[in-house]
Amino acid sequence: MRKHLLFLPALTLLVVVFFAAPLALALAENITVYSQFEPPTNGAYDGGNCSLHYHGITGACNLSSPTFRAGVASTIQEWQFYPYCNTSAGWPDNVFNGRTYVVDINTDEVIASGSFQIQCVSTQPATQAESRLRGSFDAPGTLLPEHDYFFIYGTADGTDINKAVSNGRQGNPGRFAFSLFGQGGPEQVGQYSSGGTVNIAEGATTTENSITFKAILQAGAPGPFQLQVEVQPFVRGFDNIASASSDFLAAGEEASVTVDLADGKYHWRTRMVDQEGHVSKWEEFGTPGNVDLQVRHTPFAPSLNLIVHEEAAPPTALYAGRCDSNTLAYNYCEFANFTVPEDAEVNAMTWWPYCDQFRGWGATQRVSYIIVRLSDGSFVTDGDAVINCPNSGGDPQIADAVAQMIPVSSALLQYGVTYRAILAAYPGTYPPLDPFARPDMLWGVQPDPVRSSFQIWGPSPETAKEPVIIVPGIMGSRLNRVSDGEEVWPNVFGMISPFDSYLNELRLSTTTGLELPGKDMNPTSVIDREYPFGIPRVAYGNLRDLFLNNGYTTSTPNKSYFEFPYDWRLDIREEVSNFSSVVAEAFSNSPTGKINIVAHSMGGLLVKEFLRTADPSIIDKIVFVGVPHLGSPKAFNALNYGDNLGFEFGPVDILNRDRVKIITQNMPGVYELLPSKKYFEKDPYYVVDFRNNNLNSLDYSETKTFMLEKPSDARNEILIDQAQEFHDSLDGFTSTSFQMYNIVGCQNPSTIGTFVIRDDGVEPLSTNGDGTVPLMSARNPSDNSADYYVSHYETGINHAGLVRDSKVLDIIASLINGQPPTSFPTGISDSATTCDPPPAVGPETTISFATFSPVALHIYDSQGRHTGPTSAGDLELGIPGSSYQQIGEHNFAFVPAGEAYRVIVDGLAPGEFTMKVKGYNGSTLTRTAAYVAVPVQSASTLAELAFISFDGNLGLNLDENGDDVTDAIIEPEAILSGSSAGDIVPPVVSFNMPQEVIIDSPITIDFLSSDELSGMSTTTATLDGVEVQNGMIRTVATIGEHVLSVRAVDNAGNLRIADFHFDSVYQFGGFLPPLKTDGTGIYNQGRVLPVKFQLVDVAGNFISTTIATMTLTKISNGTAGTEEIPLAVGNADTGNAFRYDSTSNNYVYNLSTDAMTPGTWRLKVYLDDGKQYEVEISIKQ
Repeated sequence: MRKHLLFLPALTLLVVVFFAAPLALALAENITVYSQFEPPTNGAYDGGNCSLHYHGITGACNLSSPTFRAGVASTIQEWQFYPYCNTSAGWPDNVFNGRTYVVDINTDEVIASGSFQIQCVSTQPATQAESRLRGSFDAPGTLLPEHDYFFIYGTADGTDINKAVSNGRQGNPGRFAFSLFGQGGPEQVGQYSSGGTVNIAEGATTTENSITFKAILQAGAPGPFQLQVEVQPFVRGFDNIASASSDFLAAGEEASVTVDLADGKYHWRTRMVDQEGHVSKWEEFGTPGNVDLQVRHTPFAPSLNLIVHEEAAPPTALYAGRCDSNTLAYNYCEFANFTVPEDAEVNAMTWWPYCDQFRGWGATQRVSYIIVRLSDGSFVTDGDAVINCPNSGGDPQIADAVAQMIPVSSALLQYGVTYRAILAAYPGTYPPLDPFARPDMLWGVQPDPVRSSFQIWGPSPETAKEPVIIVPGIMGSRLNRVSDGEEVWPNVFGMISPFDSYLNELRLSTTTGLELPGKDMNPTSVIDREYPFGIPRVAYGNLRDLFLNNGYTTSTPNKSYFEFPYDWRLDIREEVSNFSSVVAEAFSNSPTGKINIVAHSMGGLLVKEFLRTADPSIIDKIVFVGVPHLGSPKAFNALNYGDNLGFEFGPVDILNRDRVKIITQNMPGVYELLPSKKYFEKDPYYVVDFRNNNLNSLDYSETKTFMLEKPSDARNEILIDQAQEFHDSLDGFTSTSFQMYNIVGCQNPSTIGTFVIRDDGVEPLSTNGDGTVPLMSARNPSDNSADYYVSHYETGINHAGLVRDSKVLDIIASLINGQPPTSFPTGISDSATTCDPPPAVGPETTISFATFSPVALHIYDSQGRHTGPTSAGDLELGIPGSSYQQIGEHNFAFVPAGEAYRVIVDGLAPGEFTMKVKGYNGSTLTRTAAYVAVPVQSASTLAELAFISFDGNLGLNLDENGDDVTDAIIEPEAILSGSSAGDIVPPVVSFNMPQEVIIDSPITIDFLSSDELSGMSTTTATLDGVEVQNGMIRTVATIGEHVLSVRAVDNAGNLRIADFHFDSVYQFGGFLPPLKTDGTGIYNQGRVLPVKFQLVDVAGNFISTTIATMTLTKISNGTAGTEEIPLAVGNADTGNAFRYDSTSNNYVYNLSTDAMTPGTWRLKVYLDDGKQYEVEISIKQ
């Protein structure tokens, strides 16, 4: 049996660290065999044996005692050691030539060897050689896991070794550390802009924020491998977590990843990983400790001169500096060491040169400057100019003009780094400048020929920024338990549990929607980044970096960047007072008396609630980003079925939906995200109820009724009404006192717009939106705002991406800076046409796969990346751009089009399933293919679809018993397009049959199923659970209710189950004499009155097996009494109270009238076919 049980990649990585890789995988970090890598301090080598004779190596020294082994299969390429010379033991005073060997003890084979030469420089008895040796083997060798090895060195004839050995009584000739280098990592690593075409030099600045990192996956390794890149702001260290990963490629191929970066300084590193998760060591790009690149997408502000040398006027004295050569081989005068108070771009340097023609200067002199890092002498930039010296000899004089030298290339000076400015001669080659090189000018013996001050142009020290406040969306704030400070949300370690029981801490009171005693939470901070399973998940970190890297500060004075974390569970109105405090602090720091706000998702509703009563004059600009102004059906999904509310830790969604449903039931904040009444004015329904053969589009009131209809699983009615009160006061909000902007997402078909409720479950339908908020709600024209539109199918940006993608962040920055953009990247504009639904034709941009019934849905792309459930109960989102939703037993997945996918459906229990495949152009549905009622024989049943496009082979291969043999190929019912592709209405079923028949009657099965839009697929029927065909004639041989159930499915996969109920009854012949059926019979009190009737079937045959119940009720003033008195219960053909007279074929009950008072009585007879019959009788004295 083949099952698709998946495990989290991060857990696999943990295993690889400690266990050996398969032989075909050759990634390993350097193996240190002998740990001492510093030069030794004594001459006695205590770890070897220099009297070996092995493979012709006479007098070999074993340098790796004890033996060593590799934890994973590794290719050894290099070695290194510190040799130790002992001339008293016979070492030559010059060189020693030898060879190194690595021997596999298990196989007694030399797996690698190489030559070396030791240079001894002293005649002392025991001294260290001049340097550490590092060499290559003649050919790389492979270390196998679980094999033992030792390392030796010697010569072919052993002559030199023997001089040092002397049977081990003399000092050994070598003491050193030794390292084997395993299969390396990426090679030819580089950083690029312009889509990977323009190289960015180490430490350089780029004006683009989309950076491509490239490397060659080391040739010789079997592969395939993936390139992983970790990029961090320079102020942060590395945390061993990949920021981006490439596709899996063969060894020797070039791999690349592209990362969007906010403005700032960065360093980065790379490694390789194979498909089993084995990794090479991280290799840092460039010089460790240096800035690798700076992103400066937003230009510097107008420059202000930064005076580095304090003397800003022509000097009056000679500069007593040092004019000679340094290790950079430049003839120079050290001019000054300096730092800058903030990052500064070198635009020009101004010099006042001092000419000394007596020292050999001419009338003009071309000079240059360079700027280097003081710490390591690394080059930063240079420039050159011609100095005009006075045309006179003799004493030194100040030049007649200022020389302003422009850098050859723009360079960025970094805050906190010390630089040295150097005056040199002739740019490029820097040949000697004779007057500088004269011996009498060294070390300040004679006056130096140049005395200068200079300035560097950089960014202006800006005035205090107009403050900005960031307000996150739901789940965007950390919540810590007040009692002990423990983080409850997000608590990524707790999320690893498949049940997420720790989330119970977030539950609120069922009556008040307030915090429970002892469960108070403190919103401590806005979530910037999280790393569940070591996977980076960016929330608001990029938005924060956007401002902090562009002059905003969290420090006082002039604090300009603020965030407002809040308890998103509670009534939004409860958070307004806390928000007002943050606004007041920001206002107090504002140089203009105004503030700006950027609000995402739910945060926009909070800001609007604040604005209802706030002084609008303090607001300059507000940017609403993906705000559900009128609510979102996604909140309905969370409350009724469970949803992660957009908080995904891609590539793993580890938030348990069932737990989310439980904890949200009493969260006012979640209810306030439900679609409001005003939402229904724009879209008259978002719930369609097709149950019980109905077709109901529910309005606001009916939707509320639906949410409350199951007492055991009902929503909180108080909070539903409270949420509507909130929206009643908010949905019409508008203001012209400040500028409002809306950034809205669209064309993402994973946005839920409608829930279709069917007899077999729920199906969500797509609408135009950002994946969470429908476009109609995000726009809300009553806001009187300027809108910017972000198309998902052109940019890949979803609801969460609106606050982390650099393209949108640039727009936010421009709006807050008061400079609305006039040009836009592809897929983003200020025109609503960007979000207009595309035509319902291909090519598709998104494909969705949905399964209905208890099966597991898995999707794999061509690189083996997986989207679907894992064995741990989480959802893996390994396919880039994918999403996955579960509602009950139904599964819904979205993936980008244009890729080859392998779709796996695993059976979980016997039955059948339906699968729908839909294609979208943007948010417009283009085509649908449905596989209806696919049989699932057992939990071993497996179905597989190789999907490339709707124009390819769409056969579904069915393996009924899990033996890897295709038992059937199932084609879709049809490939629907146009309006039929969007058919959601189940077929119509009508019946032409009687409501009641006499027992043993023949009945004709007569029904009709039809579907006008997509057409019929299959129709099946059962009568009392037994399969029947339309037009069949069946005899109804049992008494009671019968059910004809028709199951009709159209070509779009919509199911209708329609039941027709009819009754089979006895034919009742009426009451027999002496009773009068018209009720006129009068009988004397005290007599025995026989009650008689007959029952027959449709052929007139008498029925003798009926069970009957008879009751008697007194009628007073024309009204029957309320109490019916049982008289007899029994089988008519047994006993003497109710008997069947087989002679007359009558049912007889002898009624005694002794206790009956005079008047009218109503006598009722109940039969076991569900029918009842009555007659009135009068009693007289």
